[in-house]
Amino acid sequence: MKKSLTFMFVLMLSLSSLSVPDAQAKPANERILKLTVNSHIYYVDDVKYDFGANEKVVPLIKNGSVYVPARTIPNWFGTPNSYKSGQFRIVAKDRTTIFDTHKKKIYINGRQFTTLESFVFEGKLYLPIGRVADAVEQPLVRNGNSITIGQMR
Repeated sequence: MKKSLTFMFVLMLSLSSLSVPDAQAKPANERILKLTVNSHIYYVDDVKYDFGANEKVVPLIKNGSVYVPARTIPNWFGTPNSYKSGQFRIVAKDRTTIFDTHKKKIYINGRQFTTLESFVFEGKLYLPIGRVADAVEQPLVRNGNSITIGQMR
């Protein structure tokens, strides 16, 4: 049973990466991603997209903090990511970040830090948006429920 659940979880994470289209307008590290909490619509360089068929898969607020589906931001910024053995890994140019799923800790370049706990909702792994933006080495600006990630000029 545990192996089946693990397989289903990994499968759902793998399929979630298919819902992120590939925008070719700019190099990945120069894109600007705009999200709104509780909205399935988001923008990359002012081009409108959605999170896919499941309109419940959106950026969420939990206990006052914003969470996003794990692969959304790394995929848009072209940052390699993977899930294995209960850990979600994001490998950026100068930083490797490992999120221990369902735990309040992450590892940045091997050093352990306390963070907000990840969770699964509607078959997607959710991570704290600030830690994900840091992991892909992009600035984040939050204005109420609106969030902008990327090199704003």
